[in-house]
Amino acid sequence: MAKEKQLTLRTVRKWAPELCKKVSRRYKEYLTKLKKERIKSILSDVQNAAIALHNNGVFPSKGRIYKKLGSSVFFRR
Repeated sequence: MAKEKQLTLRTVRKWAPELCKKVSRRYKEYLTKLKKERIKSILSDVQNAAIALHNNGVFPSKGRIYKKLGSSVFFRR
């Protein structure tokens, strides 16, 4: 909206502070949703890798799961 009307962020914040807060809140909720989906996907990938290793008769250690998944997943303590 602001870009279409060629308004500065300062002007929009001055004349429509509640709208700015609403947009900021929605964007934060959107980022939180993306993060939850990404974590859910990673957990699913790790679980599937562990099950696949187990089904092949191999102990699903952290190192083996990492090798199976590649660098797409990073483990933290």
